[in-house]
Amino acid sequence: TVDSFQGREADAIILTTVRNGEKVGFWNDYRRLNVGMTRAKHILRIVGNVETWNKQDGPLKLLFSECSSKNSDAYNS
Repeated sequence: TVDSFQGREADAIILTTVRNGEKVGFWNDYRRLNVGMTRAKHILRIVGNVETWNKQDGPLKLLFSECSSKNSDAYNS
């Protein structure tokens, strides 16, 4: 879990946001998302349902907004 990774790193991180519906849940905490995103030494991939991310204000909604506003290839529909 992301909580057990506090203070550690990995070469690659695949961060999955498995919620599908109205609430983001666990990942709506900025601290947890920060830990998840900053533990990768080389590669970070985030997998999830961006429709769910956009239903609730929080860090995932902001992340998606930032990536999509820069015409990033991070979002593939």
